[in-house]
This record gives sequence, C-alpha cells and structure tokens, in this order.
Amino acid sequence: MLQTDKPQMIYAKLKKKYDKVTRPTGMQQIRDKKKYENLKGRTTGHRKTVAEHIQQLNTMVTRSYSFVRALIRTNGKMPCILLYDDEKLIDVNICAAQDRLF
Repeated sequence: MLQTDKPQMIYAKLKKKYDKVTRPTGMQQIRDKKKYENLKGRTTGHRKTVAEHIQQLNTMVTRSYSFVRALIRTNGKMPCILLYDDEKLIDVNICAAQDRLF
C-alpha cells in the first residue's frame, strides 16, 4: 500500500480493518514507514554501519590522509583514532618547550 496509496488512505483502511491495539497510532507512523522504506538500501554517510566506518578510516590511514594517522583496535574496546597534522604537532612541541622554560 505504501507504493500506491497516500498516507491518509492507508490510515483509513487500516483503521477500519484493525482494532486499536494493532492498527497504526496515527498518520505520522505511516509517513515514517514510507520514508524508511524509501531510504532502505541507500548508503549515505550517516546510515553506514560501524564496520563500514571503520573500514573507511582504515583506508584513510593506509592512504596517508593528512590528519588521520592511526586507527587502534583492541578486542572488546572502542576503536581509538589518532588525528593530527604535522603543523599541530610542531605547535604542541613548541608549547611544551615553552612550559619547560618557565
């Protein structure tokens, strides 16, 4: 029905067919279902799985992107991602050296 009918028509049909417990609670529920069905199968950045994000970061490390330097994975723990560029690392070294002078 999501493919052919409008949400109002679907809601009216389901309201007549099912009791209060099993029918949709409102038209918004039908709109959300239709939206979800349309998005299903698409892989946009925010709808990727965790494994796909990890693989993407792994590729960034191996291709030497400017700021993705390491991906540390330990069994049973969250992955750790080290992000820095050479300029920031030099800034940190300068600040640390200045602290030692004072």
